Amino acid sequence: MSIPSPPSNLDPHHVGDDDARDRTRVAAIVLAGSHAWRRQSIESFLPRPVLPVGNQPLIAHPLLWLAAGGVDHAIICTNGLSGVIRQHLATVTDLPALTYFEDETPRGPAGSAADAMSRTDGGPFVIIEHSTIPELDLRRLVAEHRASGAAATIVVQPRNLDGRGPFGTAVPVGIYVFERRALASVPNLGYQDIKEMLLRRLHLAGEQIRIHPAESWCYRVIDARSYLNVNHAVVDRACAGQVAAEDPTTGLPSSPGASISAHSTSRIEPGALVIGPLVLGAHSVLKADSVVIGPTAIGRQTTVHRGAVVSRSVVWDRCDILDGAFVNQSVVVSDISVPAGTRLTESVRVPSAPPKGDPSRDSVTMDQSELAREEPGPAPE
Repeated sequence: MSIPSPPSNLDPHHVGDDDARDRTRVAAIVLAGSHAWRRQSIESFLPRPVLPVGNQPLIAHPLLWLAAGGVDHAIICTNGLSGVIRQHLATVTDLPALTYFEDETPRGPAGSAADAMSRTDGGPFVIIEHSTIPELDLRRLVAEHRASGAAATIVVQPRNLDGRGPFGTAVPVGIYVFERRALASVPNLGYQDIKEMLLRRLHLAGEQIRIHPAESWCYRVIDARSYLNVNHAVVDRACAGQVAAEDPTTGLPSSPGASISAHSTSRIEPGALVIGPLVLGAHSVLKADSVVIGPTAIGRQTTVHRGAVVSRSVVWDRCDILDGAFVNQSVVVSDISVPAGTRLTESVRVPSAPPKGDPSRDSVTMDQSELAREEPGPAPE
């Protein structure tokens, strides 16, 4: 994801004095606590921080944004998921250096951030929720925060994507900048929230709290529907400027006009049709006479067979979409075989039970409300 280049005079590492001795490093904290939305959901199969978004772990997107903005080290605060997150980030390049902080007791987002802060130098602290896909200039955010003298900066955007709504409906996007003194005010014990507790405490203490409108829409994964929508947005961006894959027999684009970001080991057979943006993972195959309509993300070692259609969906790893199957605006988790002729619309295809040992390829379709009407779960830490 590209970050606009800031004016040359904006340096996120600079306090305001040209003397290098007076420079401090911007510290970054990524809040990666995870709570399942409901008992039978896609988070039963992968924790939210590592859900694939555009074929990368969700948490990789804010980390790459931090690195692109000049941050060279980030602390990931989690509640028992550090091993899983490490594993899924192992193949992601261009990340900042990472350390992990485990929240052994429910300290909440402000408590976890304050505990992590106490173990590092530097400041101010950019704090971002792992479920946010940032789309703003980090260097500008930090420079304007420093220039303001505020104890805290909150990034906000309109409640609705179209920007319509009554005055005062801007909402936080899950990105903050805090001075060290602000985080140091967090009590050492108990659950501590950012919005309801830390910001209120700073306000009552007379500290300045600055509002920073996001320059572009920042998507957030808060439920299954938003997970699908975030994938659509990320695939669109990942494929911008990409060209269609070539038919090896003719040297011509196999899907004229399509934008495809395909791994070098993937294969699109002659006769397969791709319409719209597609991210295609390693060792995956689109068979002849298959159709993929974007924005769609297909993971690793997955095959879309003859006559099958995958439209505006997310398909994870090691799946088979068999002959004539129709998958539309749906999520298919890993190790699933969608039977020939099956029709899935606004569904989540999962094994009949969460995986234990060898994954089962017998699958059931969850109620469509999982995508269409799911209630958001607890806010991510």
